[in-house]
Amino acid sequence: MPPDAAARPAPADEPDERLLARWLAGEARAFDGLVARHAGSLLAHARALLRDPAAAEDQVQEAFLRLLARPPELRGLAQAEESAPRSPLSSWLHRVTHNLCMDALRSSGRRQRRESQQAR
Repeated sequence: MPPDAAARPAPADEPDERLLARWLAGEARAFDGLVARHAGSLLAHARALLRDPAAAEDQVQEAFLRLLARPPELRGLAQAEESAPRSPLSSWLHRVTHNLCMDALRSSGRRQRRESQQAR
């Protein structure tokens, strides 16, 4: 990694795909830029689904952990979706967050049913 790469900020207008590529090349600040760019909308989405701010934060954090563990392949999608309102990465993050929230709701529902059955 070039010595100035870690100190280079993530420009607000830099495409997600480029930030992801920079992060994969070892630039931690690029990942920070992705988090800063997407955390707010992901939290709003998760809060709307879960109606629990703490649970929403947990699910968004898990979505970013999944991005760290298995980043999506986005090559070629940037050109195909240039006119789309969201980047492919944003869509991926929202889908992962949505699925995590749905899993949390299902798990919570099963736990509540199990507890009510045990209380009988």
